[in-house]
Amino acid sequence: MNLNPASTSFTRRQWISLFALAAVQFINLLDFMLVMPLGPRFLDEMQISPEQFGHMVASYGFAAFVGGMFASGFIDRFERKRAMMVVFAMFCICTFLCGVANDYATLVFARAMTGLFGGVVGSMTMTLVSDLFPEGRRGFALGIVSVSFAIASIVGVPLSLWVADVSHSVRVPFFVLALIAVAVWFLMLVSLPTLRGHILATPASYWKTLSDQFRVRSQRLAYLYTVSLVFGTFTVAPYIATYMVTNVGLQKPEVKYIYIVGGACTFIAMPIVGRLTDRLGKKFVFWTFASLAIIPTLLITNLGHVSLPVAIAITSLYMTVTSGRMVPAQALLAMATIPSRRAGFMSINSAVQHLASGLAASLSAAILQTGENNSIVGFSIVGGVATVSTLVSLPLAAILHRASADHSSRST
Repeated sequence: MNLNPASTSFTRRQWISLFALAAVQFINLLDFMLVMPLGPRFLDEMQISPEQFGHMVASYGFAAFVGGMFASGFIDRFERKRAMMVVFAMFCICTFLCGVANDYATLVFARAMTGLFGGVVGSMTMTLVSDLFPEGRRGFALGIVSVSFAIASIVGVPLSLWVADVSHSVRVPFFVLALIAVAVWFLMLVSLPTLRGHILATPASYWKTLSDQFRVRSQRLAYLYTVSLVFGTFTVAPYIATYMVTNVGLQKPEVKYIYIVGGACTFIAMPIVGRLTDRLGKKFVFWTFASLAIIPTLLITNLGHVSLPVAIAITSLYMTVTSGRMVPAQALLAMATIPSRRAGFMSINSAVQHLASGLAASLSAAILQTGENNSIVGFSIVGGVATVSTLVSLPLAAILHRASADHSSRST
C-alpha cells in the first residue's frame, strides 16, 4: 500500500488505517483505564488496601518499562505491521489472564504481564501514525487517534462497570475486553499497510542500537519531558474514582457518569486540538492546555462533599485539558527523532512513560493514608506534586522544540 505523504488531505486508505490505529489505541487505553474506576470494587471484592491498589497500578508501569527498553534495541529491524501484530496478540492473552486472576498476587502478576506488552503496543501505535502521516497533518491524525480515549471513557468504562455490576465480579470485564481485543487484532490484520521504508540495509547491533537512542540530545530531552507529563497526571488520575466515592460522597454507580461526560467532552475536543496544533504550533497549544490543566488538578485534589453535577463538571474539565495537552505533546515527541530510529525511540519513550507512571502511582500510594470511613487523606499533597510537575513541563517543551528543530536540520 502506498500512502502519499505529500497529500494535503487524507485518502480513503489513510482513513481506514487511521481508524484501525484508533481502534488499537482504544483497546489499549481501555485496558489501562479500566483498573482505575474499578478501584472501589477491587478494594471490596479482593479486600485490598488503597496502598496495595497503588502498587497494583504501578506493576503495569514497571513491567511496561522493561518491555519497552528490551524492544527498543531491535524493533526498528522489523516491518511495522508484523511487529504490531505479534505484540498485540500477546497483549490479548495477558488481558485474558487478568480475568483469570482470583487474588491480589495473581492479579498483580497479570497486570504486569499486560504492561509488558501494552507499553510496546502504545509506542507502535504512535510510530505507525508518525510514519503514515506527514508533519503538517500529523497533529490532526494524532487528534483522531486520541479520540480513542474519549470513546473508552464514554463507552468502554461505563460498559465495563455495568458488566462488573451485572456479573458481581471485578474480573469479568477483563474477559469481555480480551474478546474485543481479538476482534481489533483481526481488524488490524486486514487494514494496516506494510511499512518497510525505515529498515536499514545494515542494521547496527542490538546494544549499539539501544545506546544510540540515548546519544541524541533531543531524544534525551524527550524522555525527561515525558516524565514531567506523566507525573503531572498519573499521581492523581488512578485515585479519582476512589476519591469521588470515599471523600466526595458519590455512590459507586454514579462514578460511570464522570467518565461518560468527561469522555464526551474529550471526544469533541481532541480533533479540534489536533487542528489547532497544526495551525498554531505545537509549543503554543501545549503551553495553553498544560497551564489550564493546573486548575482542575488543584480543584479535584482539594474537593469536599459536592453534588454529582459539580463533580462531573470539574472532572470533565480535568479530562479535557489533560488529554488535550497530549496531542501537541505527542507531536513534539515525534519531532525528536528520525524515521530509522522512530520505533526504538517511541519504545524507549513508552518505557520511560510507564516507569514514570509506576513511580508516580507508588509515590501517591506512599503519600496517601486511609482515614475515617475509608476516606483518603493526603490527596491535596498529591495535587501539589502534579502541579509542580506540570509547571516543569512548560520550559521543557520549549527546549525540546528547539533541540528537535536543530537535530532535524542536521539530519537533513
